[in-house]
Amino acid sequence: MTDDQVRPGAQADVEALADEIMKALDDQVPPRSPSWWQYQLVAGELGADVMRQLVTEVRAVEAKGGMKTLDGSRQRSAGGIFFVLVGEKIGRRQMGSIRRKADRLAGDDKPAAEKAPGTPAPAKAPPAGAAAAAPATAAAPAAKKPRAAKPEPVVEVFVRRRGT
Repeated sequence: MTDDQVRPGAQADVEALADEIMKALDDQVPPRSPSWWQYQLVAGELGADVMRQLVTEVRAVEAKGGMKTLDGSRQRSAGGIFFVLVGEKIGRRQMGSIRRKADRLAGDDKPAAEKAPGTPAPAKAPPAGAAAAAPATAAAPAAKKPRAAKPEPVVEVFVRRRGT
């Protein structure tokens, strides 16, 4: 079986486990959002026992005063603490892979880390015929110049002759 194949009934088990964990953490996550997919993928990766143990660890962290965000501006939510603990357990590289896959599954083009909360989606470019009819404004960004191709590396070979 490949990573994307799941044995029959296992997907339902993973989804039920992820829902159980979200309820235990009181994390209101919209279905099919990147966060929802992260819970699903982590549940499939770690299994029920480890997930439930992590919820216990989240409660212990909260009992000791919680956990601040990296910039120290606010307290992390229970879900935020959970994913920090997951990252410590499985490693940054694998957690990053899970986040990227969750973003893809949710249909997001941009990873969650690059999005500012509450930022509206960028406007789509007008159709080709509409561009000529729209007046240009001074605030419009200038088009970027394409990068020049990098020159091929130069390899110099020095030959030393014997006896000279």
